[in-house]
Amino acid sequence: MKNKRIEIAAAIVTAVFVSFTLGYFLGRRAAPSGVSVGSGVSAVSTPSATPEERAAPTLVNTPANTPANTPTSGEAEPTAEPVSADPTPESHRDAQGRLRINLATPEELEELPGVGPAIAARIYEYIQTNGPLKRTASLKNVSGIGDKKFDAMKDLITTD
Repeated sequence: MKNKRIEIAAAIVTAVFVSFTLGYFLGRRAAPSGVSVGSGVSAVSTPSATPEERAAPTLVNTPANTPANTPTSGEAEPTAEPVSADPTPESHRDAQGRLRINLATPEELEELPGVGPAIAARIYEYIQTNGPLKRTASLKNVSGIGDKKFDAMKDLITTD
């Protein structure tokens, strides 16, 4: 009889532990994001909100349903312009056409003389790890870029 109670208590404690552990890890993995409720209205949950505030999402008006953007009779429905998360490749070049290496993607870095996919990935990783380069000569710190390769590209790049 006593062993049966201990087994039941252990099973309950285990179930509670597993539930909290799963909830903790699943909750950490979920990123806060807006949930579309309808045309122009989204539900927003903030990470700093209390559990009660997270349970009741806040409705936010978006430009699609504001009075200024609502078409009047005879007007065409407004269209949304696509928004790119990445800046356009033209912004990665200065007025002289030099590549801004601190902003360049690995694909853009491959356009430099002597730079293939492996070295482009190393340059990109070096900049992401160590922060923006202050001088172009700092590229020599990247494995695979020596004086000869740097001399071939130095007039084609900038850190500005």
